[in-house]
Formats: sequence, structure tokens, C-alpha cells
Amino acid sequence: MKITKRQLRRIIKEEKAKLISEQPGSYGQTILDDLTIQVGEIIERARYDAAQAGEELTREQIVDHITTTMQELR
Repeated sequence: MKITKRQLRRIIKEEKAKLISEQPGSYGQTILDDLTIQVGEIIERARYDAAQAGEELTREQIVDHITTTMQELR
């Protein structure tokens, strides 16, 4: 059975993604973990600030706040 170059590239890409996701402490996982922590901190800070002002944030406001903060961190 023959496979095309496109199929081979797809297979390689899928296998590479599998290997990266299975490796504990891999570079990609480290980045994902760091980003998850940063976003969690941004959300908690926004909620705290809103609570201090006697407000409650909507999901949309939280997403907007995360987006804005991440853009400022660039």
C-alpha cells in the first residue's frame, strides 16, 4: 500500500504530537503549565479587584480582562 507525501506528513505530525504530549516535563507541557498558572492568577486578581469594588465579573468580562492583560505582557 502506498502513501502520499501528504499522508506521511500527517502521520509524522500526529506521532510527534503524541510523543510530546506523553513526555512528562516536555517543553510544550511546561509552556502550557506556565500559561495556565498565569491565566489563573489574572482571573483571581480580576475577581479580587471586582470584589473590592463590590462588583461581580461576568464570564465575558473575565475573558476580556485576560485578553487585555496577556496583550500587555507581550
